[in-house]
Amino acid sequence: MTNTTNFENKHFSTEILYDTQNITETLVKFYSNAKSRCDGYGVINGPPLITESNRIYNILQNFKSKGGRVRHITEVKADNIKYCKQIMEFVELRHLEGVKGGMAVCDNEYITTATTRESSSFPHLFYSNGKEIVEQQQHIFEILWNKAISSEERIKEIVEGIPREHTEVITNTLQTKKVYFDLIEKSEKEILIIFPSINAVCRQKRLGIIDLLNQKAIEGIEVKILTPIIEDIKEIFFINDKVSSTIHNTENGKSDRYKKRFLIQEVSQQQEIKFTVLIVDKKYVLTIELKDNSKSSFEEAVGLSTYSNSKPGVLSYVSIFENFWQQTELYEKLKVNEKMQKDFINIAAHELRTPIQPIIVLTDILNKRIKDNEQKKYLISIKRNADRLRRLANDILDVSKIDSGQLHLNKQPFNLTEAILNAISESQDQDKYKEIKINFIKILEEKELFVVADEEQISRVLFNLLSNAIKFTDKGDIIVTMEKTNSDKIKDIHKIQGMVQAEEINYIIVKIKDSGIGIHAEIMPRLFSKFASKSFQGTGLGLYISKSIIEAHGGKIWAENNEDGRGATFSFSLPL
Repeated sequence: MTNTTNFENKHFSTEILYDTQNITETLVKFYSNAKSRCDGYGVINGPPLITESNRIYNILQNFKSKGGRVRHITEVKADNIKYCKQIMEFVELRHLEGVKGGMAVCDNEYITTATTRESSSFPHLFYSNGKEIVEQQQHIFEILWNKAISSEERIKEIVEGIPREHTEVITNTLQTKKVYFDLIEKSEKEILIIFPSINAVCRQKRLGIIDLLNQKAIEGIEVKILTPIIEDIKEIFFINDKVSSTIHNTENGKSDRYKKRFLIQEVSQQQEIKFTVLIVDKKYVLTIELKDNSKSSFEEAVGLSTYSNSKPGVLSYVSIFENFWQQTELYEKLKVNEKMQKDFINIAAHELRTPIQPIIVLTDILNKRIKDNEQKKYLISIKRNADRLRRLANDILDVSKIDSGQLHLNKQPFNLTEAILNAISESQDQDKYKEIKINFIKILEEKELFVVADEEQISRVLFNLLSNAIKFTDKGDIIVTMEKTNSDKIKDIHKIQGMVQAEEINYIIVKIKDSGIGIHAEIMPRLFSKFASKSFQGTGLGLYISKSIIEAHGGKIWAENNEDGRGATFSFSLPL
């Protein structure tokens, strides 16, 4: 049996050595040739060779004193701490789990060792000074070095019995599933979990996670879940409501009662959560990336996952979970308060309308019977203000319907031309009308234009826009125009206004142009929102209601200040 095998050419030489003497001589040569770096990787399970050999020890000491850097990676364990400390006197040492075999690389040379048999140890050494091989091993060592942790930190963990904190990225979905189940199984007090979607909940059910969570809840573990929830999902969790419930389990004629500590809160899908997050006993956290929510299987739907038992990291996720939980509880309370508020507003508005109608009716009767012009003026004032109260009550009720999604339209064919003329006529009752002239211009071939819409609601939009124009115009003209347009033109208009493109259908556009003070820059961004007004007159609800009515018909409403600097133009489109 030869002791050395050589592979040489003009570029590099490679040797495989089998006997201890040759290995020792090669090691001395290897460490002597190091110029700036000497990096090693390998198991430490006894007196290290470099501390046993005075020649190598002296070489390394001299190398370090001249500014060379000596690094080594090993797995620090309870039974090799003594030997690790010996090396740490002159070597930078780091800990890495699962170290096997051994290697070393310096500036221009590389060596590696292994064991050929488990029962009988026959060390051999592979040596090379090939540039490509050396550079490759230097790169591999740097990757491992960056992944390893401080040996001092690891020794402290072992001596003081501190669980090692680490974070691990898992790319294999099978490993993710194993960690997922293992963490839930090892829970002792509490499980916090966030599901990013309804589909994710269904996948957990098929995977068996929901059954396991349910079992843990029965065992007394507090399980708190945040998820987008609908009625069907409640059945997946075996519950009828969001609070703790009691399960009756009958088996072999016995009836056992288990108190489930199984709490679920609804988290808004607008939160854009893209991870499943599992937190166990405030000690461990697993985050699982949602890669493709459309997939039915867990393996296809998820991407990378991250496991950590780092205390700061885990507590950060606990804080995020608790913030979401508190937000959902607050949201539930706000919904209750909002419902109470809406109920009160509805009752108040209905009660307000009840006495208004007889006031209007009786005023009309008196107006017909009384001949005195002075008294008629008073009656007209009473009726005008009663009409304002009636419109206010209607506005409040309509806003409530809009906010609750209960705005219902009664669509029938009606003459839009006639509706515009009626709205103009109704606007004449306002005090300022006598100082303002309203002109109606039809840019149409047809004398009359019929649309299919809710006539009452569209008339209301027309009256609101005309009333606004009159309110903010001291004197001058108000011009109402109506024109038919094709889809290309409406698309251009909507594009200018930053709106969604219209569908391939024709539209009617109604414009109301006034010569008043225009729209204040502060109001423009929220013009069609509730209570958007800089005037002491009105509630700021009219434009909000108008926008909701027009959009419910499939149209759009917008406004802009006139180019000449006088007044504004309000426009809306309706599909034909």
